[in-house]
Amino acid sequence: LPRFGLRLFLKKDMDQLEYYGVGPQESYIDKCKAGSHGIYTGSVPDQHEDYIRPQENGSHADCDYVIVKGSGLGVAAYGAQSFAFNVSEYTQEELTEKAHNYELVKSGNTVFCLDYAQNGIGSNSCGQELLPQYRLDEEKMQFGFTIRFLSSENKQ
Repeated sequence: LPRFGLRLFLKKDMDQLEYYGVGPQESYIDKCKAGSHGIYTGSVPDQHEDYIRPQENGSHADCDYVIVKGSGLGVAAYGAQSFAFNVSEYTQEELTEKAHNYELVKSGNTVFCLDYAQNGIGSNSCGQELLPQYRLDEEKMQFGFTIRFLSSENKQ
């Protein structure tokens, strides 16, 4: 599997985030050395890496919590074990279908992915095969997230 998790479609104006994980730039299980572990804030559009050829991007690995919010609403997610997340204006289908970055069409939502795990970025397409410790090839998985919906009345 390339990834295993949960995908939510949030209102477009839920475009601010805070997280505790590897950042501030994108990070994957095999691509964390350029980042540092800490609390980061930002906007959903700023998480997008504008690659010439669209592809999966903007994930943050080894997270303990993430909050996506805007216009008095929010979603907080945390788990007993660390996880990866991604927030984007684009769906994974859009990133896969388009051949060039200028062809991308925003979804009209904030696409919020909470991932138990993802394969690493490295592949056999332009280098060596992905190392075993970075592959998602488990046959049995057990994980959980706590998801809490927030409003201006319950900020915690």
